[in-house]
Amino acid sequence: MRNAQVSRIYKILTLLESTRQGMTVKELHEKVLPPLDDDLAKAVSEFDSLADLRASVEERLRSFVEADVDRQFREDVVDELVKATGVDPQGLSVEVRTRDLIEGFVRTLQRRGIDPNAYLRATNLTGAELEARLRGEAKQSMAREIVLEAAADQLKIDVTDDEVRAELQEQGEEDQHIDEFFERGGAERLRPDL
Repeated sequence: MRNAQVSRIYKILTLLESTRQGMTVKELHEKVLPPLDDDLAKAVSEFDSLADLRASVEERLRSFVEADVDRQFREDVVDELVKATGVDPQGLSVEVRTRDLIEGFVRTLQRRGIDPNAYLRATNLTGAELEARLRGEAKQSMAREIVLEAAADQLKIDVTDDEVRAELQEQGEEDQHIDEFFERGGAERLRPDL
Protein backbone atom coordinates (compact mmCIF):
# COMPACT_ATOMS: atom_id res chain seq x y z
CA MET A 1 0.00 0.00 0.00
CA ARG A 2 2.79 2.42 0.86
CA ASN A 3 4.58 1.65 -2.42
CA ALA A 4 1.40 2.49 -4.30
CA GLN A 5 1.19 5.85 -2.52
CA VAL A 6 4.83 6.66 -3.24
CA SER A 7 4.25 5.66 -6.86
CA ARG A 8 1.25 8.04 -7.10
CA ILE A 9 3.25 10.90 -5.58
CA TYR A 10 6.09 10.23 -8.02
CA LYS A 11 3.64 10.31 -10.95
CA ILE A 12 2.21 13.63 -9.75
CA LEU A 13 5.68 15.12 -9.39
CA THR A 14 6.64 13.85 -12.85
CA LEU A 15 3.47 15.34 -14.32
CA LEU A 16 4.15 18.69 -12.66
CA GLU A 17 7.71 18.63 -13.93
CA SER A 18 6.57 17.86 -17.48
CA THR A 19 4.17 20.82 -17.41
CA ARG A 20 7.03 23.05 -16.16
CA GLN A 21 5.28 23.86 -12.93
CA GLY A 22 7.52 24.36 -9.94
CA MET A 23 6.83 22.64 -6.66
CA THR A 24 8.70 21.95 -3.48
CA VAL A 25 7.66 19.11 -1.24
CA LYS A 26 8.34 20.11 2.36
CA GLU A 27 6.81 17.14 4.12
CA LEU A 28 5.07 13.86 3.42
CA HIS A 29 2.77 12.38 6.03
CA GLU A 30 1.55 8.84 6.17
CA LYS A 31 -1.87 8.31 7.73
CA VAL A 32 -1.62 5.72 10.47
CA LEU A 33 -4.91 4.18 11.53
CA PRO A 34 -5.38 2.73 15.00
CA PRO A 35 -5.71 -1.04 15.31
CA LEU A 36 -9.21 -2.46 15.24
CA ASP A 37 -9.52 -3.69 18.79
CA ASP A 38 -11.58 -3.36 21.97
CA ASP A 39 -9.83 -0.11 22.94
CA LEU A 40 -10.94 1.50 19.69
CA ALA A 41 -14.50 0.24 20.19
CA LYS A 42 -14.57 1.80 23.68
CA ALA A 43 -13.17 5.08 22.40
CA VAL A 44 -15.62 5.56 19.51
CA SER A 45 -18.79 3.98 20.88
CA GLU A 46 -20.71 2.89 23.92
CA PHE A 47 -19.57 -0.71 23.40
CA ASP A 48 -16.90 -2.46 25.44
CA SER A 49 -15.68 -4.77 22.70
CA LEU A 50 -15.05 -4.70 19.00
CA ALA A 51 -17.31 -7.75 18.61
CA ASP A 52 -20.24 -5.88 20.23
CA LEU A 53 -19.63 -2.80 18.06
CA ARG A 54 -19.41 -4.94 14.93
CA ALA A 55 -22.65 -6.77 15.84
CA SER A 56 -24.42 -3.45 16.38
CA VAL A 57 -23.20 -2.04 13.06
CA GLU A 58 -24.20 -5.23 11.25
CA GLU A 59 -27.68 -5.12 12.81
CA ARG A 60 -28.18 -1.46 11.87
CA LEU A 61 -27.02 -2.15 8.31
CA ARG A 62 -29.26 -5.22 8.08
CA SER A 63 -32.25 -3.19 9.32
CA PHE A 64 -31.48 -0.43 6.84
CA VAL A 65 -31.16 -2.87 3.92
CA GLU A 66 -34.35 -4.73 4.90
CA ALA A 67 -36.28 -1.46 5.16
CA ASP A 68 -34.91 -0.32 1.80
CA VAL A 69 -35.80 -3.63 0.14
CA ASP A 70 -39.29 -3.48 1.66
CA ARG A 71 -39.75 0.13 0.47
CA GLN A 72 -38.55 -0.73 -3.02
CA PHE A 73 -40.84 -3.78 -3.19
CA ARG A 74 -43.87 -1.70 -2.18
CA GLU A 75 -42.95 0.99 -4.67
CA ASP A 76 -42.55 -1.59 -7.46
CA VAL A 77 -45.95 -3.14 -6.65
CA VAL A 78 -47.68 0.24 -6.77
CA ASP A 79 -45.83 1.12 -9.99
CA GLU A 80 -47.17 -2.08 -11.56
CA LEU A 81 -50.68 -1.08 -10.46
CA VAL A 82 -50.15 2.31 -12.08
CA LYS A 83 -49.08 0.63 -15.33
CA ALA A 84 -52.01 -1.79 -15.22
CA THR A 85 -54.56 0.98 -14.65
CA GLY A 86 -53.02 3.41 -17.12
CA VAL A 87 -53.34 6.35 -14.71
CA ASP A 88 -51.55 9.35 -16.24
CA PRO A 89 -51.96 12.60 -14.28
CA GLN A 90 -51.89 15.76 -16.37
CA GLY A 91 -52.50 19.47 -16.08
CA LEU A 92 -52.07 22.08 -13.44
CA SER A 93 -51.77 19.66 -10.52
CA VAL A 94 -48.70 18.08 -12.14
CA GLU A 95 -47.19 21.52 -12.73
CA VAL A 96 -47.81 22.54 -9.12
CA ARG A 97 -46.24 19.30 -7.82
CA THR A 98 -43.29 19.78 -10.20
CA ARG A 99 -42.72 23.33 -8.91
CA ASP A 100 -42.89 22.03 -5.32
CA LEU A 101 -40.26 19.39 -6.11
CA ILE A 102 -38.00 21.94 -7.83
CA GLU A 103 -38.29 24.40 -4.94
CA GLY A 104 -37.64 21.66 -2.39
CA PHE A 105 -34.63 20.44 -4.36
CA VAL A 106 -33.17 23.95 -4.59
CA ARG A 107 -33.73 24.54 -0.85
CA THR A 108 -31.97 21.24 -0.06
CA LEU A 109 -28.99 22.23 -2.20
CA GLN A 110 -28.81 25.66 -0.59
CA ARG A 111 -29.01 24.20 2.94
CA ARG A 112 -26.00 22.10 2.05
CA GLY A 113 -24.17 25.16 0.74
CA ILE A 114 -24.38 24.07 -2.91
CA ASP A 115 -25.17 26.62 -5.58
CA PRO A 116 -27.93 25.21 -7.83
CA ASN A 117 -26.14 26.40 -10.97
CA ALA A 118 -22.91 24.74 -9.82
CA TYR A 119 -24.90 21.53 -9.25
CA LEU A 120 -26.25 21.66 -12.79
CA ARG A 121 -22.75 22.18 -14.19
CA ALA A 122 -21.28 19.39 -12.04
CA THR A 123 -23.99 16.93 -13.07
CA ASN A 124 -23.91 18.07 -16.69
CA LEU A 125 -27.66 18.80 -16.62
CA THR A 126 -29.59 21.74 -17.96
CA GLY A 127 -32.38 23.35 -15.98
CA ALA A 128 -34.85 22.00 -18.52
CA GLU A 129 -33.52 18.44 -18.11
CA LEU A 130 -33.77 18.66 -14.32
CA GLU A 131 -37.30 20.04 -14.62
CA ALA A 132 -38.28 17.21 -16.98
CA ARG A 133 -36.87 14.62 -14.56
CA LEU A 134 -38.75 16.16 -11.63
CA ARG A 135 -41.94 16.41 -13.71
CA GLY A 136 -41.68 12.65 -14.31
CA GLU A 137 -41.27 12.09 -10.56
CA ALA A 138 -44.27 14.34 -9.89
CA LYS A 139 -46.46 12.46 -12.36
CA GLN A 140 -45.38 9.09 -10.98
CA SER A 141 -45.97 10.05 -7.35
CA MET A 142 -49.39 11.49 -8.21
CA ALA A 143 -50.31 8.35 -10.15
CA ARG A 144 -49.29 6.23 -7.14
CA GLU A 145 -51.46 8.34 -4.85
CA ILE A 146 -54.46 8.09 -7.19
CA VAL A 147 -54.14 4.30 -7.46
CA LEU A 148 -53.67 3.82 -3.72
CA GLU A 149 -56.60 6.11 -2.86
CA ALA A 150 -58.83 4.23 -5.30
CA ALA A 151 -57.75 0.89 -3.83
CA ALA A 152 -58.38 2.14 -0.29
CA ASP A 153 -61.84 3.40 -1.29
CA GLN A 154 -62.69 0.15 -3.07
CA LEU A 155 -61.51 -1.93 -0.12
CA LYS A 156 -63.13 0.49 2.35
CA ILE A 157 -59.89 0.97 4.24
CA ASP A 158 -60.09 3.71 6.86
CA VAL A 159 -57.17 5.14 8.78
CA THR A 160 -57.96 5.35 12.48
CA ASP A 161 -56.90 8.11 14.87
CA ASP A 162 -54.55 5.63 16.53
CA GLU A 163 -52.85 4.95 13.19
CA VAL A 164 -52.49 8.69 12.51
CA ARG A 165 -51.04 9.15 16.01
CA ALA A 166 -48.64 6.21 15.53
CA GLU A 167 -47.43 7.62 12.21
CA LEU A 168 -46.76 11.02 13.77
CA GLN A 169 -44.94 9.42 16.72
CA GLU A 170 -42.84 7.39 14.30
CA GLN A 171 -41.84 10.65 12.63
CA GLY A 172 -40.64 11.93 16.00
CA GLU A 173 -43.52 14.22 16.94
CA GLU A 174 -44.15 14.77 20.66
CA ASP A 175 -47.50 13.77 22.18
CA GLN A 176 -48.33 17.39 23.09
CA HIS A 177 -47.83 18.52 19.48
CA ILE A 178 -49.86 15.57 18.23
CA ASP A 179 -52.76 16.50 20.53
CA GLU A 180 -52.65 20.10 19.28
CA PHE A 181 -52.52 18.81 15.70
CA PHE A 182 -55.66 16.73 16.30
CA GLU A 183 -57.45 19.68 17.95
CA ARG A 184 -56.79 21.87 14.90
CA GLY A 185 -58.25 19.19 12.60
CA GLY A 186 -54.88 18.18 11.21
CA ALA A 187 -55.66 14.48 11.45
CA GLU A 188 -58.45 14.83 8.90
CA ARG A 189 -56.10 16.57 6.47
CA LEU A 190 -53.40 13.95 7.00
CA ARG A 191 -55.67 10.87 6.92
CA PRO A 192 -55.99 10.71 3.10
CA ASP A 193 -52.19 10.72 2.76
CA LEU A 194 -51.84 7.67 4.98
